[in-house]
Amino acid sequence: MGEATRNLPLSYRPEEYDDWGVIRFAPDDEGRARYALKVQLPTYDEAVLDQHRRNGTDPCEEFGRFIVTAVNAHDDLVAALERLHRNFRLMLSARPVRDVAETEAEVLAALAKAQGQ
Repeated sequence: MGEATRNLPLSYRPEEYDDWGVIRFAPDDEGRARYALKVQLPTYDEAVLDQHRRNGTDPCEEFGRFIVTAVNAHDDLVAALERLHRNFRLMLSARPVRDVAETEAEVLAALAKAQGQ
């Protein structure tokens, strides 16, 4: 990816006064988690927003956490897919695949991370 990935992992509303939808980069050397992006609501229905305020719920949380999980899992998923590709090439060329257990563990770990586990 690019420079932004050097500031991973992302986190959802890590600071006490973060508003709905705020996603921040990992803290820097001074402990500051810089603003990365904000998830916006597709609705501006004040009645719906007021209900969330009364309930103390965050209407952006589910999608915000989905974005954070997907971005944070990206590198692990790419590495696991690259290893699978390499092993499939070896199998197709009838050469032995020695690291099947490592590949399986890497793939399962990447999947768990992508699923937020």
